[in-house]
Amino acid sequence: MPDASTIGQILDKAVATIGRTITEASEAQKELVSVTRQQQKEFERQKNTLGNLASLGIMAACFGHETTKAANLLALRSKQLERNMRQGLFMVLPDMQQDIDRDLQIISNEAKRITTFAEFTLGNVSRSKRERKDVYLNTLIQDVFSHFQRSLEERNIAVQLDLPITLDPIRAFPIDWESIVINFITNSIWALQETPKGNRIIRVNLQQVKETLQLTFADSGYGLEAHTEDKIFQPTFSTRRNERGDIIGTGMGLTIVKGFVDSYEGGKIEVIPCCDLGGAEFSIQVNIPHRRGGKNE
Repeated sequence: MPDASTIGQILDKAVATIGRTITEASEAQKELVSVTRQQQKEFERQKNTLGNLASLGIMAACFGHETTKAANLLALRSKQLERNMRQGLFMVLPDMQQDIDRDLQIISNEAKRITTFAEFTLGNVSRSKRERKDVYLNTLIQDVFSHFQRSLEERNIAVQLDLPITLDPIRAFPIDWESIVINFITNSIWALQETPKGNRIIRVNLQQVKETLQLTFADSGYGLEAHTEDKIFQPTFSTRRNERGDIIGTGMGLTIVKGFVDSYEGGKIEVIPCCDLGGAEFSIQVNIPHRRGGKNE
């Protein structure tokens, strides 16, 4: 049987071990509390950002209605002004006629442009776009690009669409895929700002391989910053900066895109930081559901 001295040493070691364990547990608890608080703050920030985006959606719908009315009135008044001028209801100096005709045409064209975007905004948030249905991605992509055509042309951006004439539809919410395409277009417009005119390209390829749809979206912009390809899908992460170097944008665009893609059967999204065009390339893959009775499930 150990003597009292040995027992005392054993007890001292046990007490010391228990003390270290309690200290380590206390430190671990403090660290856990700190991490939990940070995660809670990040969650609140993401929730607030999503709430702000939802509010922007409501504002966009209101803006679309008001803008459509204003643009239609503007177009009507410009036509009336032109008719009044042609009928001689007011005098126009001959040397000013050409400038006035040009300005009236600009007003008319811009009114049509505003109306087109306003109607597209209203259509994008309509109830029918939030109902699952058969969606043909070739037609949807073509339609979205048609609404952005003039904006892209004004920025000297060439669009290369490689879309199959026929393919199977997927059961989807149209608003999901319109949002995906719009996000890629707006990101490319931003990335192509510093690319010399004549070299600004957006390339979209869609193909069906058996029961899988594969969509790639690439541009000739500046690509992704080094070591950010694993971060760009994280909430609130943004590489966009203004002229002062301040981060701008919500950083939620690609997070929302990934969420949409992941929600579909076999959905996955990958990114190449620098493709053959020079910019980033995003690749999306989704499964085409099996058909029953001639309908996709």
